[in-house]
Amino acid sequence: MLVNNCLLQSSSDNTSVKMHDLMRDLALKITRKNPRFMVKAGMLLRELPNEDEWGEDLEKVSLMFNHIPQIPSGTSPSCPTLSTLILRGNYVLASVPSSFFENMHTLRVLDLSNTLIENLPNSVSDLENLTALLLGQCHYLIYVPSLAKLRSLQVLDLSHSGISKVPQGMDSLVNLKCLYMDHSNKLEMFPSGMLPRLSHLQHLRLRSGSENVAECGIFSCGSVECIWSSSSTAALVTKEIEEVHCSPLQSLEILRIYSLPNFSALFMCGGIALPHGTLLNLKQLDIYDCPKLKKLFSPRLLQHFHNLKLICIWYCKQMEEVITADDEERTDANASKSNHSSSNINQDKDTADITLPVLTSLTLCDLRELKSIYSGMMVGHDQRDAE
Repeated sequence: MLVNNCLLQSSSDNTSVKMHDLMRDLALKITRKNPRFMVKAGMLLRELPNEDEWGEDLEKVSLMFNHIPQIPSGTSPSCPTLSTLILRGNYVLASVPSSFFENMHTLRVLDLSNTLIENLPNSVSDLENLTALLLGQCHYLIYVPSLAKLRSLQVLDLSHSGISKVPQGMDSLVNLKCLYMDHSNKLEMFPSGMLPRLSHLQHLRLRSGSENVAECGIFSCGSVECIWSSSSTAALVTKEIEEVHCSPLQSLEILRIYSLPNFSALFMCGGIALPHGTLLNLKQLDIYDCPKLKKLFSPRLLQHFHNLKLICIWYCKQMEEVITADDEERTDANASKSNHSSSNINQDKDTADITLPVLTSLTLCDLRELKSIYSGMMVGHDQRDAE
């Protein structure tokens, strides 16, 4: 409707729209009155607008895509009603003084993406009304102050940053919906137990830099349905957490999955192969109290677990088979039977032999519906213990 009435213009490929220049000028003229906006985007500014332009009635400011190298020390605009401040795309902006945010207590959106800042000012810790803190593509960012007071925060973007540790107080962000920390390759550790506290989380990106994780535990995350799904590049799929991106975890040696009431599959492949190297070095798999889990592996998937030594499955009350041929494998096996009906061996065999070359212990406890471990031949070169 807006395009048809010449209020917006379509792009050449009809995939986006933009505001007509005349309409933009009119909108800016209107917004110079209450509520007042200051929009100086893409104007090649080399310094911050004078403080007398930062009136007390100012509500939104966009200074994106300029060339502002720094904000002078002591700068402290008095903007008691400011809700949005966008400084993204000032690619030479290297420092922001702590004083700059001291009189912006109503700020809800702060965007410093694509800048050269190394330290986020401590005064950001006091912006208690902040709902979005956007620091993506801040490659030199190494310090973020405590976020403990930012309990209204819903979006936190630290992707492609230089941080080496998760900011203090992040487990207090009880209203956080989107957390982006992908490609922060210097990040050393994501604290265990933090995800369950972020109970409203809907989008999580943790990717690149997780290749060296050696131990992972997933405890009491009620929405988790599987660890890997072919429907996306996801490595955790949940009903509430819609996107969780990470690498194949080639260095992971221990995986513990405890008390996940909706967990129904380790992998949801849909006939698609797992990424190369997925869980290549996994040695220990513990699964405890996952009541919806019925089947764990297929022979096809077990090809990824040649280093698996210990398997422990406890209190999974619907578990029927530990290893089962998936539908595609059964179809292939049945086709083989039809093609070789004259062979007595193939008439009775619809499962493949599997090999777990270093398996030493298989523990199964209180699996009330368990019918079989595997209906085919399971070979372990170093089997020592089975309970």
